[in-house]
Amino acid sequence: MTALPSPEDFTELAPGWTPAKKAVFLDHLAQTGNVRAACARVGMSREAAYRLRRREADFARGWGAAMVLAGDAGTELLASCATDGTEHRVYFHGELVDTYRRIDARLLLAHLGRLDKAADDKRAQADAARFDELLAVIAGQPVPEELQAKNDILPIDRELVARERAVEFQDALEEEFERQDEEDDEDLLEIVEIMERKEEREAALAEAFARGRAEGLRLRDAWSDGAHDFVDRLLGRSDGGFSPRTVSDVSTSALAAGLAAASPLPPPQLADSATSG
Repeated sequence: MTALPSPEDFTELAPGWTPAKKAVFLDHLAQTGNVRAACARVGMSREAAYRLRRREADFARGWGAAMVLAGDAGTELLASCATDGTEHRVYFHGELVDTYRRIDARLLLAHLGRLDKAADDKRAQADAARFDELLAVIAGQPVPEELQAKNDILPIDRELVARERAVEFQDALEEEFERQDEEDDEDLLEIVEIMERKEEREAALAEAFARGRAEGLRLRDAWSDGAHDFVDRLLGRSDGGFSPRTVSDVSTSALAAGLAAASPLPPPQLADSATSG
């Protein structure tokens, strides 16, 4: 009787896929929308990429966000093709004799039809707005405990962090006021003094709220800036740490190259780059 496999046989769900490779793959996918080109970029097979997407929810989430960004870039390139056309060269006996421009966006229209499906995913749209942060987390950048969300791998939203920290500062000051009140006998205080104390406390609480909000924003922005720098170094970007990603940050020329897919880009020098099937 054949022995059943043990749990140890399945400890590595995605052999060959390092955190760095995942981030590079997703970043290239966001630029091109082309799975084959993104696989060539990291030296992995298409089968391995789709298998990883089935097995790893975080990677699948990054994939969805990448396709939204690729759709944005494709829309821009489509508009350019529709108005300016594409240049074609005419050769005779090996010599260039003429050039002309042809407006033909059928290939891009078909490609965008597939990308539009990703744009219907509300979560993918939201993730696309925080794509570099998502790449950082997938690639192993830790999220501090005070910024961790309960049911999400991404840190708490910036404004929510600011408000939570502001309320913490305010609550701490209110507790201090309550301790002071327990020590004082308000029955012995004059009404004027009580009103003055109330006004002073309201001003102090407002100041505490502002200080807490500023501290929350500082903590959140510090993590975000660090995550962007981490991704920039990982991907070898030369834009000096530009962040966060915008639609204009997605290269339309890269999309055209990806669609052509005639000569895929060589894989970068990443650890453990053996092709997985």
